[in-house]
Formats: sequence, C-alpha cells, structure tokens
Amino acid sequence: GSISGRTVDDAGNPSDNKGGSALDRLTKSMERVASASARSEGLLRASREAVAEKLRIRRLLTRLDALLSLPSTLRGHIGGGRYLQAVTSHASATEILGRHSAGFESLRSIEAECDGIMRELVSDLRGKIEAWSGSAG
Repeated sequence: GSISGRTVDDAGNPSDNKGGSALDRLTKSMERVASASARSEGLLRASREAVAEKLRIRRLLTRLDALLSLPSTLRGHIGGGRYLQAVTSHASATEILGRHSAGFESLRSIEAECDGIMRELVSDLRGKIEAWSGSAG
C-alpha cells in the first residue's frame, strides 16, 4: 500500500495506482510530442515549398512585366534625359530577350521595338555630340 496513492514497482520505479511508471508516462508523452512535431514539420515543409514556388512565380511575373513595359521605360528614361538608365535597362533586358524571344512573337516585337528606340537614341546623341563639337555641317 501507499499513503500518497503512489507505490514503488518491482524494479524500484515510482508508480501510481493507475498502472505504469512515471518514466513510462514521460516516455509516451515524449513520443506523442515527437510524433506531433514530425507531423507539423511535414505540414510546414509543404507550406514552405508552396510559398517558395509562389515567390518564384511572382519573381518571373515581375521580370515579364518589366520586359513588356521596357519600350515605355526606355522612352521615359530618354525623355527625361536619363540616357545611362536607358542603356542599362536595355542591356539588362537584351540578354533575357535574346534568350527567350525566339519562342514568343510578343517578345520578338518588344526586342525589335527596343532596338529601334536605342538606334534612335544613338542617332540623336551622335547629332548632339556633332553639334556640340562643331563638326556638324
């Protein structure tokens, strides 16, 4: 018997009258926590992968939007006298357009339009430099 409702089993482990030692209950509790943790990790892994995929798609859509608006971006930079920004924007997009425009008519037309805008810029700047240096006419 036991005054506190607790006894000592044959191995000398504390035990209550409900059966099973405190160590057994602790072990089972730890197993339940580990199992719940593993389930949560699995659910979180799937969520993390879904978020990563959505971020990748968002990044691709942002790049596509930048390509689609490139002609107006170039015109805006040139119209504002920001020639270096126009050249930088065109240079960064040229690699992407060159790599992917073959498969998409819309990207080919953007590439052609941007190339035309940049040829105009070169011609205009050449005329300004010639006028400024006095070598025109």
